[in-house]
Amino acid sequence: MKRLWGDVLAGVFFIVFSIWIIWEAISFPAGGGDFPLFSAGAVILLAIGVIVKAVKSKAPEMREPAQFDFSWNNTKQYVIGLIVVGYWPLSFVLGYFFTTFLFLVLAAWLAGVRSVKTIAVTAIVLIPALYGLFAVLLQASLPEGILI
Repeated sequence: MKRLWGDVLAGVFFIVFSIWIIWEAISFPAGGGDFPLFSAGAVILLAIGVIVKAVKSKAPEMREPAQFDFSWNNTKQYVIGLIVVGYWPLSFVLGYFFTTFLFLVLAAWLAGVRSVKTIAVTAIVLIPALYGLFAVLLQASLPEGILI
């Protein structure tokens, strides 16, 4: 596959995925879908830009075969992206704060943070701060699961 087609297919994928997010976010109550709608709209605009740039590009490397490198350094951002996608539904099963803690620890480890002290201090500061912001200050209804 030529790199041109790789860029076009990636753009189309992100447009379709963003349309699905918009479809789901429209049904969120009390303006809860505002941020997903904004984010998905921004992704659609960026994806259109990627497609247009790829099609209009005269660069010779766009006509060369796409190179696929599945080494850890080139794929860890996709693994973290999948974790982000899984974070949302898992928060309804396990609960927002527990899932946030798991996400924080796993994402930090995948990003290369190996200091248990750094991760622990971040969690000790972040989790109560999130509780204070969302539950107390904003009085937001956060997903409650079997582990709070």
